[in-house]
Amino acid sequence: MPRLFLTHMPLTSAHRVTDHIKSPITFAAYPQVTQLIMTTLEELLAREADIQNTKAKLSLQIQELDDLLPNVRIRIAEIRNVNRHAVTYNIPNETLSAIFEAGLSDLVDRPINSLSFEPSATIPFEFQVSAISRRWRNVALSTPRLWTRLHINVLKSTEDDLIDLYLFRSKTCLLDIVSKNQLLLYSGVDPYADITARFQQHLERLLPHVTRWRKLVIMHYAEPTTLSPLAHLHVPALETIMVHSQSYFGNQHSNIMDMFSGGAPRLSSVELQGTYFWLPRDTITSLKLDVCSFPLSEAQFRRFMLPMRSLMHLCLHSTICIEPIIGQPSIQLPSLLSLELHLVYMSVGALRLFDLPAVETLTVHGITHNMIEAFSQHHVLYPTLQSLTVITQHRTSKQCAPATKTPDFISLFPGVREVVFQGADSTAVLHALQDGQSADVLLWAELSKITIRPASQTTIAVKRQIWTYITKLVTSRFRRGHPISQIELSETILERCTPKQRQRLEEQVTLVECQRDVVGQD
Repeated sequence: MPRLFLTHMPLTSAHRVTDHIKSPITFAAYPQVTQLIMTTLEELLAREADIQNTKAKLSLQIQELDDLLPNVRIRIAEIRNVNRHAVTYNIPNETLSAIFEAGLSDLVDRPINSLSFEPSATIPFEFQVSAISRRWRNVALSTPRLWTRLHINVLKSTEDDLIDLYLFRSKTCLLDIVSKNQLLLYSGVDPYADITARFQQHLERLLPHVTRWRKLVIMHYAEPTTLSPLAHLHVPALETIMVHSQSYFGNQHSNIMDMFSGGAPRLSSVELQGTYFWLPRDTITSLKLDVCSFPLSEAQFRRFMLPMRSLMHLCLHSTICIEPIIGQPSIQLPSLLSLELHLVYMSVGALRLFDLPAVETLTVHGITHNMIEAFSQHHVLYPTLQSLTVITQHRTSKQCAPATKTPDFISLFPGVREVVFQGADSTAVLHALQDGQSADVLLWAELSKITIRPASQTTIAVKRQIWTYITKLVTSRFRRGHPISQIELSETILERCTPKQRQRLEEQVTLVECQRDVVGQD
């Protein structure tokens, strides 16, 4: 750093002025004295300016030294106090950074209020590792990928500073953005009072970084106008969008707005609940459409589905659109491998519009009786289906499907290898399979695995009946040369058998015990 020296300005003019003042001044000397005074004043002003300039430079040097001093002291403290016995002492910073990134990737999700410093909030992983030591903090701050998950509580005004912090520390890395409404119960806060304005404020901070968005999740009420800034954006890195936002504006068939019409070349996963948007759909491989306050018309639903050439997984509600007119052209989805259907009553609803020649996995959320009735009425063959899962989450009264319809239902899925009943009644299907053993054509001849987890309210009599059907089915298949390889039953079913009966079954099949029944919701 250059050294500065004060220059000493000679004061000869000033001395001469003083000499003149001490001696008597004649009239003839007045002009000379005046000129001398003006010259001396100019010299003094110049010297004052020079001193001020030198002082400013010295102050700047002092400030720079003051800024450097804390870092030097921190480094001295690190050298003196470092724990050389710590396991991580010899780990290079690059390796420690990779460990941090791996630790963050293991966190599937985070509490809604994770960016909020409340007593009940869980401290985010990136803040935890930053608080261990100075070295860990330095490594964490120099690991941009550690700061790429923005979980925002939309009703907290203090989130703005944290958003800016994450945007700065993440550098140019891709961002996963989750906006949720974490509202404390009984807080007296109107849930919709400020949510629109605050979400718009958060969105304004995020929009300049739209090229870095990889995942966008909106889990709160939002008016269509709130999301209008997203209508024509180009999002080159966006892979996932999830919007759970119930609209309360009645029938809005004509108000479906565009989103990212500028293009989303990497968009692969879309989940919409309570609202609909026109999105770029050519690259979507996974789509979930849940209930809304108004169903789509058949024309709107066709418009939404037809451009999807890459779709492999589809999850939809049977009432997602108005009951389609029979005889209309089918929507061809040759790439679809997995279908998840939330069935309401005894109609497949929107499923009537599809032709699914390659689907391999079917998951039905609903009552077994309604499923058998709905698919029997629809009566479409699924020759490539290998796995069938039936999930019932709500408490239901037992309803038996007509004995004649169950074999017909089973015949619609001739290639099934695995069947799962999770909280759903399995007796109708097991009875049909067990009764059909004597037929020339074996129902589900390739069946190799059965899993049954009954609902918690299932009676003891029904659990005994399930055990009886299973033992007869396994024995019959074993004798006919089409053995079932694995049976998974809950412990409450296995309690219905004697040790000898269980041993006999285990001689013919691998028996797996699952711990708990499915607790149904009211």
